[in-house]
Amino acid sequence: MFQSEKQRSYNIVVMTPFHKDQVVKHLVDTYITDPVAEWMFPNPKTREKYFTKYIEAATKFGILYGTSYVALLPYKKGEEPKVIGALILMYPGFHLGFLPQLNVGVFNLIYKIPPISFIRFFYYTEFIEKTREQLAPEPHWRGCFVAVDEKYRYEGVQGDFITILRTGADLTHTACYLETAKPEIVRFYRFIGFYVQKEIVVPWGGPRVWLLKRDAK
Repeated sequence: MFQSEKQRSYNIVVMTPFHKDQVVKHLVDTYITDPVAEWMFPNPKTREKYFTKYIEAATKFGILYGTSYVALLPYKKGEEPKVIGALILMYPGFHLGFLPQLNVGVFNLIYKIPPISFIRFFYYTEFIEKTREQLAPEPHWRGCFVAVDEKYRYEGVQGDFITILRTGADLTHTACYLETAKPEIVRFYRFIGFYVQKEIVVPWGGPRVWLLKRDAK
């Protein structure tokens, strides 16, 4: 269990299948307005429905293969723990190959989301992966998803999640890498020690994406 130095009203623990439904809800709420999601799922009337299918696969990946955590409010025996935040990371050296994608149901998305969304999902994934391999060929931590309940956004949860990412990188003397399509996120990560490696526009009418890195310490 991770706990911050200051006394907090929550605990951060390793994500398990028990947390999946709440994690999916937080990730959908956080990323549904992301330019990547809007491009990948262009119909606003069905976006949330199909985007949720994608996030379900991403959450399963985080549980099975990622280094993933949730922030929980205190709870009593017999109560369902309330998730107020989630963090999904990829550890250094992990490769999102055929078998992991098969196990988390990525290929089944072809039956669950519109064809245009399935095509754009795979195109975006391959495009970003190839770009990332060129920019950061050395082993590195990768931030995939971070979501915090809006009510607790200023309670220190996001800061503790970032501490987990930076501490893991510093202990292993490896870099951190992430990408975002939101300018305000770029400003935030610059403030905590990341820098922009490259700014790209995804082809096929895709969004502008910033690829950021924090060098190994």
